[in-house]
Amino acid sequence: MALAIPIPDEKRAAIAAALLSGSGIRAVSREFGVSVSTVSKIKNELDLGVFEEARTEIKEREQHEQKVEQLVGLEVLIGGFLSQTFKSMSAQIEATARPDYVARQRADEMANLIKVEADVAIRILEAAAAAQKIEPPK
Repeated sequence: MALAIPIPDEKRAAIAAALLSGSGIRAVSREFGVSVSTVSKIKNELDLGVFEEARTEIKEREQHEQKVEQLVGLEVLIGGFLSQTFKSMSAQIEATARPDYVARQRADEMANLIKVEADVAIRILEAAAAAQKIEPPK
């Protein structure tokens, strides 16, 4: 029977950390150059509650990071859409502000157009203020 070689505390701590981070016993065994049975013994010495807490924390952190990535992706899509919408709206406002366009329109249609443009501008300002938690002037 082979004699057991003591594992330095630093190495034992690194093995425990690898196990707590979710690495498998065989992967840890290969990484640290120790036997599978040694890694299993170290795992068995760990407080299983701590082990499960660490795994749960890692899973929650990964889920949070995934949600953040999804939100960032959505934010990019929304930003692109809004940018194109504002460019389109700006072009429409410029076109409808030309004197030759205004001269060809009926007064009630121009009043309606001005009301819609003003309403859109106010809604955009309100949304921007709400996003920054600023109270719009009353």
